Amino acid sequence: MILILLVASTLALFLSFIYVHRTALRMTLTIIFGALMLVSIVFISLNDSQHYGMVKTTTTATTSLKSASSSKQMDLLLYQSVGTADKHRVYIYKTTTNQKKVSHTTASVKTANQVKTTTATLS
Repeated sequence: MILILLVASTLALFLSFIYVHRTALRMTLTIIFGALMLVSIVFISLNDSQHYGMVKTTTTATTSLKSASSSKQMDLLLYQSVGTADKHRVYIYKTTTNQKKVSHTTASVKTANQVKTTTATLS
């Protein structure tokens, strides 16, 4: 949208400066379209440097996990380290006890996985 405004105001500035013959009208239109062009350039640079109009959001999801193994006697939460420094992990889990196929978390730098263990049992 801002690029369309930049192109339109630049073309209108050129046309008003060249083809309008009355001096007062030409100066008025030149000032208006020149100001629109400058404002659109300022907003383009603000968007590039300050991410103008964007908001950083953080989404948190809490999920209760079930054992990744098919055995009822062992509760397992498996993980695989990503990289050599063991900073990031991909967890393998099930969300229900009846689930046949296991799920896994995403292997992304922007995703932070946190596992909290509790000793309480749910009935």
